[in-house]
Amino acid sequence: MKVTLLPTHKPAIEVKALVDSGSMVTGSCIHRQLVKEYNLPTKKLPHPIPVYNTDRTLNQDGDIKETVTLHLLVQDHEENITLAVSNIGKADIFLGFCYGYRIFLILSFPLFAR
Repeated sequence: MKVTLLPTHKPAIEVKALVDSGSMVTGSCIHRQLVKEYNLPTKKLPHPIPVYNTDRTLNQDGDIKETVTLHLLVQDHEENITLAVSNIGKADIFLGFCYGYRIFLILSFPLFAR
C-alpha cells in the first residue's frame, strides 16, 4: 500500500507500507534507514523495548529506543501517528493490525468514520 508521510516543515514523502492483516502485532514502525535518509526528528524512549522474532528469539537489530511522530495520509484520510524506529526489512513503514484494521474501516465505510 502506498501512503504519504507529511513531516513538519519538510516535503511530503511517499512510501511503501506493509499492513498487518492478522498476526495481531499492535504497534506500528518506520524503517531506521528512512528516518536517517530524511533526517526525521525522533524522540528517545525512557526505556528500550525489546523486539522479538516470530520464533521468540531477540531480534538482531536490537531494542526499539526511539519513535517518530508524523502526519500520515492514506488516500483522503489524514492523521498523526507515532511510529517505533526499527529495521523492518523491505517496507518503509509497518502499520500494526489495530491501525491497519481501523484504516480499512475508515476507507471502506467513510460515512461511518466521520
